Amino acid sequence: MRLETYLKLNKLKQREFAKIAGIDQAMMSRLINHHEIPKIKIIKIIEKATKGQVTWIDLIEHRVK
Repeated sequence: MRLETYLKLNKLKQREFAKIAGIDQAMMSRLINHHEIPKIKIIKIIEKATKGQVTWIDLIEHRVK
């Protein structure tokens, strides 16, 4: 599932999820707004924080079209 969908379903704001995941809020904004392709380290952090509901494919598929 896309990160944006995960946040909506779990009623989380970007800032809240960034804190839970331990990543910078600015990074969250860049990911949500498709301004950055995440590095492997960030992908793994997000996959872990979402318990696998957001996968690496979800994070990059719409950025490489």
